[in-house]
Amino acid sequence: MKVRRIITKCQGLRALQIDAPGDLDRVARNRHFATREIHESEADAQARREREAALAERERRKVGWTFVFARSWVATTFAGCLYRFATGSPAAKSGQRVS
Repeated sequence: MKVRRIITKCQGLRALQIDAPGDLDRVARNRHFATREIHESEADAQARREREAALAERERRKVGWTFVFARSWVATTFAGCLYRFATGSPAAKSGQRVS
């Protein structure tokens, strides 16, 4: 069995793994963190790493597609504004005042 030490930020969702006992003691004294130890076998550790890798891949894809969508939204809006600026509105072409 391997012991995995986890430090969790009390108000956040992030966890980090520390293997050096001195670092663990130093961080444990900080009141913003909670510490715990998890005992797991090598097979459990391998399964956990594969699961975390799959979740990370899914998160990267989600962030990437969100970025692509936002960028295309901005580009479309920018192109529409350029088109409107270049061609003008129908009221401006007829000489009417637009308010």
